[in-house]
Amino acid sequence: MTELDESTILQAARRGLEVLRARQDGLDARVVRLPGEAQTELARIVARHARKTVRSARVIQTADADDLYYLEGVWELVAARGVAVLMVHLLPYENWVPSGTSPSGGIRIRSLSVSSLPDELSLGARQTWLVDECVVITESAGTSGRSGEWVVSSRPEDVAAASRLMDQIESIDAPRSGVALEEPLALSADLINGVAGVLCRGDHVSVQGCDWYHGSWQYLRLLNLVSTPTWHSSFYASETASALASGGNALITGTADYSVLAYVLAAALTTNAKTAVLDLCPTPLFACSWYARRLGASVDCIQADVFSRPASLLGSADLVVTDAFLTRFSSDATEDVLDLWADYAKPGGRLVTTIRVHSANPVGRTHAEAVEDFVERAVSRYRRWEPYLDKTPGEIATLARTYGNLMISNELGDEGSIRGLFEDHPRWSVRSWERAPVPGELFPTSYVRLVCERVEKS
Repeated sequence: MTELDESTILQAARRGLEVLRARQDGLDARVVRLPGEAQTELARIVARHARKTVRSARVIQTADADDLYYLEGVWELVAARGVAVLMVHLLPYENWVPSGTSPSGGIRIRSLSVSSLPDELSLGARQTWLVDECVVITESAGTSGRSGEWVVSSRPEDVAAASRLMDQIESIDAPRSGVALEEPLALSADLINGVAGVLCRGDHVSVQGCDWYHGSWQYLRLLNLVSTPTWHSSFYASETASALASGGNALITGTADYSVLAYVLAAALTTNAKTAVLDLCPTPLFACSWYARRLGASVDCIQADVFSRPASLLGSADLVVTDAFLTRFSSDATEDVLDLWADYAKPGGRLVTTIRVHSANPVGRTHAEAVEDFVERAVSRYRRWEPYLDKTPGEIATLARTYGNLMISNELGDEGSIRGLFEDHPRWSVRSWERAPVPGELFPTSYVRLVCERVEKS
């Protein structure tokens, strides 16, 4: 065995350093970087040189119709040469279809809601094209939704990662329901977060200031981490439709955003029922107006304390509806809230709501431990939504931690105690009552789903 030549190691180390620097500097011969405006030229290159397959996945945003129309035309020409082409559209919510796009001959097009992707699946790029399983082309999201840069790579590790990503996406079986009440949270979360810092003045959640609440709410809803009507979807859909079957007036008393409104409008738009939203803070009213405009609906948004009892609303509602509202108040105030709802409802009008049963919370960990788990879940679930939103994982963690530490839901007793509040009230009669387990926020728990009728008991 010959003696080790120290110069051999030094030369090898220098070569290793050159490779490392090349990768860090973007000078790896197997990697080419182009500006965000390069999509047209890259598509032409792929169209000329693809021989077997093109698999692509794209995070679809509202302004993408022209790009999609162009790409579908290019890929259709590629498919005409016998190349197998797949386009996967990753949608911000299930029932949204970008205008100007339609299936084209010779290519396969799949549309999936990002919500159907597993938590651990990180998209990483705004677009991914995998060509002949040997070259991967990706587009980064850039800042504020603008194009970043394109990276063309033949490195085996990059190609393998892209292939695994496409395999995972293709394996997801998530047929479009066509009827689900999906909401455009990925389109509005940044907007509502931005206006909360300007509009929020304080409400029943926090009289000192509620921007921490309304500013984080839609992100946390998108991540399915907070209690919303979505956890009671069939209940709200069926009961609002039943209450407004003959039209009439609906009143939402307190809301964090447009989540309750989505169910009310789904029922009201078929019967021409009128809808009003009453809240002390202008931020959720802004959100409701934004959502209603998207549907072409008319909603009366009234900024006032629900306890101020605006004269125009008294005795006007065929349906009074709100989600998890009662536990925002102490047990001493619950009688006042029930009186309030009765004042707004017509005789024979209905109250549809849910109420958290705190006694169903499990024990075994501290509040601080639960908050940190809440934060970890937020960051993990955010990965799939990151290309849509103008937030970093660290910012999402901060929003989640603040919410977990500040949000208060007041305990009103066990299920029997809560039911007794309504059964003993002289102006409400319980029509239906069910208890349902839900994932919970910091702790798994149960909610009561309640429908009452406005009466005058003797």
